[in-house]
Amino acid sequence: MSIIKMNTRAQIESCYRLMAVLRPHLIESKFVDQLNRQIKQGYQLLAFQVAGRPVALLGYRLIENMVLGKFLYVDDLVTDPQLKRRGYAERLLDSVIDAAMKSECSAIQLDSGFQNLDAHRLYLNKGFQLSAHHFRKPLKHIA
Repeated sequence: MSIIKMNTRAQIESCYRLMAVLRPHLIESKFVDQLNRQIKQGYQLLAFQVAGRPVALLGYRLIENMVLGKFLYVDDLVTDPQLKRRGYAERLLDSVIDAAMKSECSAIQLDSGFQNLDAHRLYLNKGFQLSAHHFRKPLKHIA
């Protein structure tokens, strides 16, 4: 069991099926290019691997803004549905908490859907606080 930063094409490809559990709108043939664009923008993808296979993923970015200064934002956190409640997501969170502290971040922030009660329990147990409403305005693109 180990936590690996996923960078190579093969590593990224091995993450598609698991990421699609969290993000079912993703298209497999576009996944590697999408992730590589995000990596160029500072995104990092960690995988908790068991027997060389990703069983949990956590994607994050270091960001700076006027509200928090420098902080770590968790974009994605997913565990194989068949392997939940084994501490994999918790170990990934511990890893980024450590990274945020070493990077002298003021906070770690994430968004979570209202229905995701298991994740909420984990976040609260890790000391996260409910601090804001998240608003979104979908935009229609002109073709």
